[in-house]
Amino acid sequence: MDLNSLQNLLRRLSKGSQKLKSAQQAWDLVAGEASLKQLHQDLQTLCQDWLPTHQSLQEQWHQLRQQLQDPDYARRLEAALSESGIPWQGQFPSYELTPLKLAINLSTLTASLNFGRRQWQKTTALEPQRLSKWVGDHYQALVKRSFPRDRFCQELLSAYGLLNRLNNQSTDVKWGQSVSLKAIYELLTLRTVTRQDYSLVLFSYDLSQLRQQEQIRYQSYQLELAALRDPGANLVLINRQGQEERVGSLTIYALDTSAQTA
Repeated sequence: MDLNSLQNLLRRLSKGSQKLKSAQQAWDLVAGEASLKQLHQDLQTLCQDWLPTHQSLQEQWHQLRQQLQDPDYARRLEAALSESGIPWQGQFPSYELTPLKLAINLSTLTASLNFGRRQWQKTTALEPQRLSKWVGDHYQALVKRSFPRDRFCQELLSAYGLLNRLNNQSTDVKWGQSVSLKAIYELLTLRTVTRQDYSLVLFSYDLSQLRQQEQIRYQSYQLELAALRDPGANLVLINRQGQEERVGSLTIYALDTSAQTA
């Protein structure tokens, strides 16, 4: 019994059990006996055919595993990536799709899109065309995502001001002091639903876009990103050339001495 025959049999079993339940509720003995007889026959067929079917399916999975190891799989995947218009470089199982990295892990049978060292998306669908489409959809969603610079700067300013006041237990913002970027992210995504929609990878990507400028200015403030000594406290930013930079803190300076607190 092949997979299609198995699916048909399982559908009959599902419909048969529903008919049996309806007949039982209606005290319809004629329909109930007919449904029970058909169910018995289908279950016998399933019991008789399941072992060879299972063995056949196991052999198919083994063949697919072998295909993943074959150099032809890499060629098919790379051809699919090129056909989709995704700019890539590298060689199987790791590819650069600036600012993302595609990694195929044959031990876990997964593919992941990573931003720096942080995993962003993961899939277990490894067929070349499907995987290429999955990659393309997420890649385009990231690189074509709008970047409202002023709104992002305003959100950073507001979060910085609140955390700065909390850190200093002060009602006024003490400009020129650093605040953790991860703490800012936690504040910006207090609601779980917000964190699901705006992952740390997307936050890092927005910071990367902001970082393209040598001096980041917003209204009467200057924003400065810097690395922290603790590697785990830093985020990875990636510029348009694919170069990585690690930053963990934000410091904001008030260029206008009369600037109001955030």
